[in-house]
Amino acid sequence: MDYFTLFGLTFSYSIDLEQLTYRYQELQRRYHPDRFANQSESDKVSALQQAATINAAYQALKHPLKRAEYMLTLYDIDINNEQYTMHDTAFLMEQLALREELECIETSVQAEEALALFSSSLVKTIKNYLQEM
Repeated sequence: MDYFTLFGLTFSYSIDLEQLTYRYQELQRRYHPDRFANQSESDKVSALQQAATINAAYQALKHPLKRAEYMLTLYDIDINNEQYTMHDTAFLMEQLALREELECIETSVQAEEALALFSSSLVKTIKNYLQEM
């Protein structure tokens, strides 16, 4: 079972964090190991494993970057694997241009204003990428 199903969420990068937290607390109450103190050893181990899965799922879905990484793993894409490289040349060129612009800002006479404009532009770009995701 994937983490989205575990929490009853639609598979999407954009999620309702309040719903995630509510479901997390609900599942934690249901599977907390203390509730199984008088159960068999196998039930205790099962509850402990379930609680660990719930915690891992919550941490993965709560943070946007971790959520994106998790979503990619569901498609068998491990971004930490060096075999996966970026093939989007337009995106790579954009990154190079951003780095060059930052280098120019460092030596600029009006560095603060230039950095403010750069930052504003970057925020807009990030918002666009998030909407695309």
